[in-house]
Amino acid sequence: MRKLFLMIIVFVFLVLGIIALYNTMTVYSKQLNIKPVEPGKFNDSLAVARLGASIRIPLVKNPIDSIFIGAEKKFPEFLRDAFPEFHSDAAVNVISFGSNSVLYRWKGRNSRLKPILLIAEINVKDPDLNKLTQWTYNPFMGKISAGYIWGAGVMESKASAMAILEALESVANEDKIPQRSVYLALVNNKDKKSSHELLANLLYNEGLEFEFVLNTESHIHDGSCLGLNRPIAALCTSEKHAISLLMKGYPPDLLKKKLENLTLKKRSVRTRGKASKELLATLVPELNFTDRLLFCNPYFFDPLIKSRIKNDALLSDMFDIEMEIIKMEGSGTEVRWLLPPDTDIKAFKSMVNTEFKDMSFNWEENSEKRNLSPNEGYSFEALQTSIRQALGDVIVIPAIKKSPGNSSFYMKLSPALFDFRPWSFDQAEIERLNSGIDQRLQIKQYLKGVNFYRVLLKNTVF
Repeated sequence: MRKLFLMIIVFVFLVLGIIALYNTMTVYSKQLNIKPVEPGKFNDSLAVARLGASIRIPLVKNPIDSIFIGAEKKFPEFLRDAFPEFHSDAAVNVISFGSNSVLYRWKGRNSRLKPILLIAEINVKDPDLNKLTQWTYNPFMGKISAGYIWGAGVMESKASAMAILEALESVANEDKIPQRSVYLALVNNKDKKSSHELLANLLYNEGLEFEFVLNTESHIHDGSCLGLNRPIAALCTSEKHAISLLMKGYPPDLLKKKLENLTLKKRSVRTRGKASKELLATLVPELNFTDRLLFCNPYFFDPLIKSRIKNDALLSDMFDIEMEIIKMEGSGTEVRWLLPPDTDIKAFKSMVNTEFKDMSFNWEENSEKRNLSPNEGYSFEALQTSIRQALGDVIVIPAIKKSPGNSSFYMKLSPALFDFRPWSFDQAEIERLNSGIDQRLQIKQYLKGVNFYRVLLKNTVF
């Protein structure tokens, strides 16, 4: 009897092993088989010089003297002089909105094709004056040295704005006429009412509907954290959701400890919602055998999967619930949570209410609506194709943006909202980016980025 029991156990484990192996071996790559294309012809040294010149125009969020205030008015004039072919095209219209934000429309000949909208913020974070000594060069010098260009905003959207304009200037030089209209919004996001909201309302009131909207807040990650020898292009199709809570009734120190314990206790990773499933379905086929075995068999290895996610820098940014204490005063404590898009917000609120049932609450959140853009179809495939054509053998995933962006404003303009900028950073450069100190971008990275936008325009507009 004991021998039969052992045989049954062995048989069951054998069957489960076969199922696990089958699940692992039958996943297939969702990366398009695309060969890189030859870079377009444009003046590399002039492109880099123009980026350096743009950095020397200090567009900060909180201008404190005439130099910074004057820069806002000077920047559009600089762009007209820097990109004369594009600006002189008869089909290009320029519209100002908000605090010196600019909207370009290059009208296409085929009105039946939906336009595309590219967005880049041109203002930069105000450098911390107490940390200027930590910069290798002045943040508004635009110094070119050691294969890098240095300065405030060079790793962020301001450089993306210049790269897009370089691509537009390049195709304008070739006398190409767009089939599809393309809109480019250079957002100086310092209005009391969000400049993104002003832009979205402006376009909505014109009755426009876009094929896709591409913002510039994500980037390419070094794949080494996941044991990969290829970079990972995080093409964001969704983003975390922010909810805030004003809490009263606890001493601040006790409340802080209780909140930290609660967040740690309830920080469960959700991998079975739609955004999580789409992300993992694209990423998992590219992982090594051990990780594929784990992720392809969630019913067997769910605790191990969640542990693997928590221990990976890239995945934990996308899946983890994060808590931040915004302010702690005698009148109350304001707390903000960043929740992954698959989080049940009502259940989360109920959990917090239960934990602090003897306190008064005031919940605030950006919106109940959460966007999840399609990771298949024309728009996603056009972006994936352009990334792989221009940037080589990178893994493109439908990523979750680690912090809330501005997608909620644009949901009425298109169902396909994406975030991506074509810069590739390893973990050390990501830390530099997050610190906001001593920003720099490899010149070859910038030129690859210009090529990406050129390829994207040729694939979708011309």
